[in-house]
Amino acid sequence: MAKQMPKRNLEKVGLGVTGACVVLVTLVVLALIIMVAQKGLSAFFKDGVNIAGFFGGTKWDLSNTDQNGMPYTGALPLIVTSFSVTILSTIIALPVSLGSAIFAVEIRPRFGSKVFQPLIELLTGIPSVVFGLIGFHVVVGACKAIFGVSTGLGILPGSIVLAVMILPTVTTLSIDALRAVPDNLFGIAKDDLFIEMLDALDSQPASASVDIIKDRVATMSCKAAVKGNHRLSVSEVHALIDELMTLENPYHCPHGRPTIISMSKYEIEKKFKRIV
Repeated sequence: MAKQMPKRNLEKVGLGVTGACVVLVTLVVLALIIMVAQKGLSAFFKDGVNIAGFFGGTKWDLSNTDQNGMPYTGALPLIVTSFSVTILSTIIALPVSLGSAIFAVEIRPRFGSKVFQPLIELLTGIPSVVFGLIGFHVVVGACKAIFGVSTGLGILPGSIVLAVMILPTVTTLSIDALRAVPDNLFGIAKDDLFIEMLDALDSQPASASVDIIKDRVATMSCKAAVKGNHRLSVSEVHALIDELMTLENPYHCPHGRPTIISMSKYEIEKKFKRIV
């Protein structure tokens, strides 16, 4: 039988492979940035496009030239329109996404996890060209009929289509973010905890040191910690561990109690009475 690689060596191999993948992706991204920057900057340094005219000009017409023999390359309307569509679509999609996430997590969690979220995640797989086709024929047509314009094209229909496109993704991310918050944060008596924290701080003299105040806050925070027999979902566990590992000392709480323990295979086997 083949000898099994030690766990520590296996972790080193996995760390090396993932590190190499990260380096590869970073190099690819940097190469793309350099390529796009090189092509974009060549318009200014090689083709002689005026930078101030590009960002401040209001006319874009590559088929005609100005008195200097250069095409009209004023991109200000394009830049303003892009930012306007992005901001307006976010304003439209964000309240709907947050409301849907709260409904799926806090109001109807069973329906949210079994029905609502799978349907929303299914929408994220729809190609953007489908949204664009529906938007061109439905949204643009509706804007043309409602506002009585000739084309119906503009910032509003573009924002509506983009809002519908990002709605599934934003909703899914909001749901995962809300579910990652430990349930006990919503279950504790927050008002009582806050008042108790204020009372504890108020009992300290005005000259109390920062360490004393931090100790009081830490004591109050321990009361909101995850307790025994409290069930957490996998996403909640991952979120807690990720937050824990960002601390300067993730191995102990402020009072010195351990948050992480290590057990050898021998100790686990002994606990389960596999060895004497």
